[in-house]
Amino acid sequence: MSALMLAVLATAVACAALRWLGSVWLTPLVLAGLSAASLAIALRRRSNWKLLKLGYWHLVIWTALGAAASGLTVRGCLDYNTVAGTDKTHEHIARISAAALAGPLVGPVANPAAGETPMARKWTAILFSVMLVTAGPFLLVRRMVHWAVALFCWLAFLAATILWFFGAMISLGFFLS
Repeated sequence: MSALMLAVLATAVACAALRWLGSVWLTPLVLAGLSAASLAIALRRRSNWKLLKLGYWHLVIWTALGAAASGLTVRGCLDYNTVAGTDKTHEHIARISAAALAGPLVGPVANPAAGETPMARKWTAILFSVMLVTAGPFLLVRRMVHWAVALFCWLAFLAATILWFFGAMISLGFFLS
């Protein structure tokens, strides 16, 4: 019963925040909520970090950094509207914010008329390959390893995830300039 009451309270707070902040912040707020839920599940399971297996911690890292990138995307689009004098609608900004999860492909969503879509596709393929390589040990090994190997794999995955979302921010800046 307490979990139901907590869910109702969280829903009420989310609805009030969306009304106050506007619908444009829906994607970053949902991603932040998913990140918090993933963190709670991961901590509850007390997963062993030396076990190279895809798990909740990967979801925590991905959604937390995705929420940050999505929030930065919203802020960037709102700033772009004031500086450039454009009128990007809240729906378009919400689509751009959700597209930040696609890495460098966010640029063509933000401004398809820029004409640099092949470049965005190339960088998406490169960064996706990097993500796949860094996730490879978690997909293939699936057993306990020495702490140094596990630390290297986790840091590589974290760096690749940061690079993925950094590529999204660079693409957005390039396509909106």
